[in-house]
Amino acid sequence: MIAGRESQVLNRSGISREPLSEPRGVRSILAEAVVPRLGRINSERLQFLHKLGYLPHLQRPRNLNEKICAMKLFADLPAAPMLADKAAVRDYVARVAGEKYLNELYQIADRAEDIDWARLPNAFAARTTHGSGMNVLVRDKSREDLGACQSRLSNFLRRRYGRLTNEWWYSRIKPRIVIERFLADEKFELPRSYNFYCFHGRVQFIRLVDHVKNEAPDFYDRDWNMREFYFARMPRGPHVAPPSRLGEMIEIAEALAGELEFVRVDLFRPNDERVVFNEMTLAPGAGWDRIEPRGASEYIGSFW
Repeated sequence: MIAGRESQVLNRSGISREPLSEPRGVRSILAEAVVPRLGRINSERLQFLHKLGYLPHLQRPRNLNEKICAMKLFADLPAAPMLADKAAVRDYVARVAGEKYLNELYQIADRAEDIDWARLPNAFAARTTHGSGMNVLVRDKSREDLGACQSRLSNFLRRRYGRLTNEWWYSRIKPRIVIERFLADEKFELPRSYNFYCFHGRVQFIRLVDHVKNEAPDFYDRDWNMREFYFARMPRGPHVAPPSRLGEMIEIAEALAGELEFVRVDLFRPNDERVVFNEMTLAPGAGWDRIEPRGASEYIGSFW
């Protein structure tokens, strides 16, 4: 089922170095003025303190948060730009897991002005290659202001995503627009995301995220036993039964994770049918998400 797993897995390496930033405004000003003056390490320490309430141990990280932040600053992972690039990663997924797990691709555009709107179907999803959360979902093209969509995508392309958060790999990605099939879900409106936390190529924890309700239940282990861990910033959803084809999804996630020390692999199951790749995330929440209860971050980080 998983194509070329032996020869195509990543080794521990997968990144390079340097940062990027977000939209114009306060965050952009901080990224361009404060971060260069403080330096990446001091900036990371101060932002970690602001988000989590204590200074991190970056040289000898003790928990998941600190290990993610240390990775951002010190890890040598040359493949990171490719894995984070929403266009380039498609070739990797096709090679390692199989083309059948990719969402249908309509267009890739260097500029919003280059999008051929007439050739697109009535519903589609557009996102930029060089960041996270820069999406435009169109459910009915005939009722949509395509000029506003184009303007929004143009603004996304100008963002220097990741500079303030020290996710330097986004600066190595050419900003482009990827337009794919709109994935609808009859029960949940949008398909829920299965987030697989992989350590040294093995799935240890899974989170199921409802993007419509913006809620997630606690973590599950790979056998779908509920663990009492949760992100403080997101409401906790109800416990749910394990999905069908869970074993297949774990196999896909582990194939894509390869030998990386840590990566999160996100998959969709629209209408609880086929498995569709979403993205690979090297630094979830930039390492600044508070995990409750106390001690949970240390436990999760121990698998790293």
